Amino acid sequence: MLIDAYGKPYELTELLVAVAARLEELAVFTDGRVVEPGREDFCGHAAMCRRDRDRVLATGELFPAACRRQR
Repeated sequence: MLIDAYGKPYELTELLVAVAARLEELAVFTDGRVVEPGREDFCGHAAMCRRDRDRVLATGELFPAACRRQR
């Protein structure tokens, strides 16, 4: 549905890899924010991003070569 909504000829593999990469970038960014006073809650946010990344990559198990490179 996401691919169709954009009306672009994206391959599902490309989409899954891109989403997983962005989730990891968000987790790394969030990890960096943990050092800010009073932001210990960000540890949970980074972990959630990584769980979501892993779920996206698991969806891509139909496309193992492309998705495994991102782990």
